[in-house]
Amino acid sequence: MKDISPLEANCPVWIWPGLLLCLWISSSALTGCAPESSEKTCRLNLEEGLATETLKEAARQAEVEFIFSSDLVEGLRTPAIKGKYTPTDAFNLMLADSPFIVVQHQQSGVYSIQKSPDP
Repeated sequence: MKDISPLEANCPVWIWPGLLLCLWISSSALTGCAPESSEKTCRLNLEEGLATETLKEAARQAEVEFIFSSDLVEGLRTPAIKGKYTPTDAFNLMLADSPFIVVQHQQSGVYSIQKSPDP
């Protein structure tokens, strides 16, 4: 993945220090499931609803850090998810009918949304 500057990301410059701080805190105090290669399954019980709310709730239940822009998923609905899943599988199942996938940063363990690669 190509590193992009705040200007290329079309994101207000004032947001970047806060995101970097969040990544630093997450990498030093992350609890919950292990990095993707050895992810633990988590029991999830999520209702169908707006992605802005259900993705936050999924991250809370899985005890993982998840960074995404609410504007990116505004109006998107996710299905109900019940059972044992890895966080990556659960997030990607929730976003299956969208143009997005969820990835986990290898070093920090933080999850984020990316555009799905074109088929």
